[in-house]
Amino acid sequence: MRVANNYYKTYAELVQNLKSQYNKSMEKVSSGRKYATGADNPSAYYQGEKLENLYNDVEAKDQILGDVLHRMEQQEASSKALHTEMGNINTTLIKVANATEQDDTGIVDTVMTELKQRQNTMTQDLNLQYENYYVMGGNDSDTVPFSSDFTTDSTGKTTFSMTYHHKFAGDSDVTHIKMTYDPEADDGEGGKGAFTYDIVDANGDKVDLKDSNGNITLSRDASAADRQNAALDKMATAMEEQGRMSLGYGTVVTGQRDTLPDTYFGGLNMITGLTSDQMRTLHNQGVTNDMTSDQVKAQQTSNLPNLRSKIKEYMNKSAFGLNAKAIDRIGNYQTELNEYAENVAGHDTTKLNELRDTMTKDLGGILDEWDNSMSRVISTTRHIGVTYNTLSTMQSQLQVQQDTYQTEYDDKLGVDTADAITKMYSDRFAYNAALQVGSKIMQNSLFDFVQ
Repeated sequence: MRVANNYYKTYAELVQNLKSQYNKSMEKVSSGRKYATGADNPSAYYQGEKLENLYNDVEAKDQILGDVLHRMEQQEASSKALHTEMGNINTTLIKVANATEQDDTGIVDTVMTELKQRQNTMTQDLNLQYENYYVMGGNDSDTVPFSSDFTTDSTGKTTFSMTYHHKFAGDSDVTHIKMTYDPEADDGEGGKGAFTYDIVDANGDKVDLKDSNGNITLSRDASAADRQNAALDKMATAMEEQGRMSLGYGTVVTGQRDTLPDTYFGGLNMITGLTSDQMRTLHNQGVTNDMTSDQVKAQQTSNLPNLRSKIKEYMNKSAFGLNAKAIDRIGNYQTELNEYAENVAGHDTTKLNELRDTMTKDLGGILDEWDNSMSRVISTTRHIGVTYNTLSTMQSQLQVQQDTYQTEYDDKLGVDTADAITKMYSDRFAYNAALQVGSKIMQNSLFDFVQ
């Protein structure tokens, strides 16, 4: 009986060892690793773990970069679409500025319709998305950043308005900033025609401004100047937003963040050509490192008038401001041309010549500034392209690092797949054979074994 017990014990240990070996072989095939634990080969195992961590870190950055690059492609597409539409408007304005085209009321009416449509198309160019996120609106998936509208009063006067919708960091509600073109407003350069600004609700009605505690900081009944300043300050805050990325170079230390690539280009920045860096420089002009927080805040507050003036100037000189002015001027010309056609045509060309001269002069000034506006959009496109190339190069380097880490990992912990599979089948055969032998042994009785 003792002999039988020892035999069965030895047999059971053999089967267990074969099963363990078979399990290890299967694990090597499934994992692709030579060693399952540090006990198998401490040095190689932990070097492999380090390489695996490095690989995972690089892979994560590569995936993030892929998303950022796709988003930037949409930002670039938005800027190119806007620039193309501006080119089309430029061609139309040159056409209508031609005196031979100004006498035909049908042509003038068609031009008015076209300019309005193209104004709305430019607005939609700023609402492009990537994976449901509005790339020109701060990566918000719920808020369409821009909307525009033309309204006509009882006298036939057309007014253009554009609203910027933005959810600021920490806010639960969307802020709506309405920009309305007023042909009688002072443009700041001795002329007429400029945007006015206000903060409204989703329906376009004035709202009270409140702080984080719900206290009213500016009433809806406050002066137009105070409400305009509040709206411009909100626009400035939005235009200072950035999307700098840390990818293994540069530093996130305060004051040195500009060493990191900025991957976000907001719609307001593209319209005006004012970059977030320029806005931050204007806002922090005169601020020094030795100032207290209260002194910094006071200095920044004193810089706000200059910041507001810059925004107003470049919004008026943007494609939207210039085209709104062109629509207004052509609308005036259209009204007077119709009156001339009804009452004066065939009798006196003096009035017609005066109308032509006024139209040519007005559109000439707009066209002179139009090229500068297009150049600012191109500049934004160029900035996007430079950043895209930088990140694309970084992504290529990350992919090379992944290949390098994978090669090193395979050398230290990787297995030859063919050899591993052959070994697995061999171990399985040995394990199954041992089970079959055991089955036959169990079928024999103790007396058969003693015999």
